[in-house]
Amino acid sequence: MSCPTRRFITEPERQQIFDRWFKGESQYSIARSLGRGHTSIQGVLSRTGGIRPSRPLSDVKINMVFSSNPSLSIVSRSSPT
Repeated sequence: MSCPTRRFITEPERQQIFDRWFKGESQYSIARSLGRGHTSIQGVLSRTGGIRPSRPLSDVKINMVFSSNPSLSIVSRSSPT
């Protein structure tokens, strides 16, 4: 008997989970519509506390912010002598 292959949740599915969760749908109904178990939906929501995660800035945007504003650069702390 072979093990079933694991099907990871894709980014569009994550967006749909959060959209439906904020509209007030239950985890069971969201899971049914995606053809999954409710525990997989629960796992996605519990990792973020039910709050949609913000999108991280890309490295290019971060570099542009630091290069355009030198006051944002990290300052090294020297120990007092």
